[in-house]
Amino acid sequence: MKKWQKRLFLTGSISAMLGLGFLGLGYLNGGLDDIKTYSGDFVQQTETYDQVTDLDLTLFTRRMKIEESSDDKVHLSYYDNKNYLGQLNVRNNQGKLTLSEESNQSRVTGFLTAVGYFLNDKQSEKQTVVLSIPKGKRLTSVVGDVVLGEIQINNQVIDQVDLVGSVNVQSSQIFGGRITSGDGESMQLSFQNSQLDNLRLDVVESTVLFTNTNLAQSNIILSGGDLTANNLTLDKVTLTGSSTEIDISGLSLKEDVKLTNEDNSINLQLASDSRNKLGLDLSVMGGTLKVAPDLMKGANTQQGEDDFQQVTKTLDDQTALLTLNVTEGDVTLE
Repeated sequence: MKKWQKRLFLTGSISAMLGLGFLGLGYLNGGLDDIKTYSGDFVQQTETYDQVTDLDLTLFTRRMKIEESSDDKVHLSYYDNKNYLGQLNVRNNQGKLTLSEESNQSRVTGFLTAVGYFLNDKQSEKQTVVLSIPKGKRLTSVVGDVVLGEIQINNQVIDQVDLVGSVNVQSSQIFGGRITSGDGESMQLSFQNSQLDNLRLDVVESTVLFTNTNLAQSNIILSGGDLTANNLTLDKVTLTGSSTEIDISGLSLKEDVKLTNEDNSINLQLASDSRNKLGLDLSVMGGTLKVAPDLMKGANTQQGEDDFQQVTKTLDDQTALLTLNVTEGDVTLE
């Protein structure tokens, strides 16, 4: 190695070691926190109201959480940050609370703000708007869009909803309206331990999850994506869709339940309370139909061209009727 090359290598090695040393020293002295502060502080805002009956949302980067209040007041809490969050405009007009986030492009102008953006983006709780409703109070309506975030509804009673985006409902009652998923694999509708009535669910290339939930007098429209459920009760429900996968275990049926699908895979495992008094009207064209032996007792079967299969069963004391019409799909009923 030539003399000038040795000097260059030695200089580079010393510089790298010094850089690592200064980096470690900066980290130990809170340098990352300084970068986060340099790139813009998150400032918490809080408001308290005597009553909120209606909620109107327009959110872009923020998440929304509706939860139970710890006292008899309504509380609103959120963070502002001029670099990473759009300005949130808040207005309460006689119990109607409007939350409107201005569309905002992150102001990443250099290396330090880029690092700050990465660090601050990990603080998801600071991107969440929290509305706390007193126990025993109900919301008349919740409407709006959440473009990139999620709407969480916990321990609430709501008369009407009209929501677009990822929605997570836990231990709540919703008595009507419509929920539309965003378009994309990252979008999800999730319902746990809840009662849903007179609801329309529109799902596009997204995932729907039900756990310990009752769905009554409602419609589900699936276009791509998956529906997965555990301990789900359907009462006068119609489900239509295409190019989807449906997997339900612990399924309880009441009244008329209709599934009409194309190019689907459907796996239904019935709960014990729905096996003995269930009427069947099942037909599959261009696929397979498998029905558990105990459900086939007293049933009539028919087969035809193009892999057509039909199973019908009528009981004098039946409490529910499952109607299923599938084209180009495989169905298992156990």
